[in-house]
Amino acid sequence: MDTERTAAIRSRLEEIAEELDDIGQACLREAISRQSAPAAADERLIGRARRAVLKAAGLLGGANADQEGD
Repeated sequence: MDTERTAAIRSRLEEIAEELDDIGQACLREAISRQSAPAAADERLIGRARRAVLKAAGLLGGANADQEGD
């Protein structure tokens, strides 16, 4: 596996996760201030997407660690 490319992708995925976290926080603030059920649902959906992106980043990190051990 091309470790430089996967490291770059992992970095981008981590940046995307941070952006999703910011969006989720904004949705949560909106849900609290407006008592908005749709905003709360959006926050949960964004949270799931963020966790999936972090999982993908972690898998790529694990792939890099496996390569270094060989």
